[in-house]
Amino acid sequence: MVNRAGVSAGRRHARLDRRSPTRARLCCLRAKRLKTAWRRAIEVILSANSTRYATYGIQPDAIRTLMKDTLRNGYTITHGLTIAGVAAIAVPIRSAGGEVTGALSINMISTRLTSDRTVSLIDKLRREVAHIEAQFMQA
Repeated sequence: MVNRAGVSAGRRHARLDRRSPTRARLCCLRAKRLKTAWRRAIEVILSANSTRYATYGIQPDAIRTLMKDTLRNGYTITHGLTIAGVAAIAVPIRSAGGEVTGALSINMISTRLTSDRTVSLIDKLRREVAHIEAQFMQA
């Protein structure tokens, strides 16, 4: 994802270059700018969709939490977020540059999402996402 300032939000831009202290400082500055750009982008998205969230009784803070969890875990799970009794698992799909370009998800009745099944489904989603991302690398 590239924001209006032209800052790429790919994972590769946040690496530290340990060969040179100057480069390491520059990489740290880029990582800080990247984090700030992401925060701004998230707020713009939340603001633009706030009426949609309100339709389902969802607070923007709940979406912020889901986004943080997804970035930390590499997936997200919801139970009844938009429709009571419906669960969902989603795994982000990243482009060759590391930007999130979409997601692969599964929806089901909440009672069918047991602990064992959750682990199995996350594993299956991750395998499929890896296959999709490999195709991005070849393109």
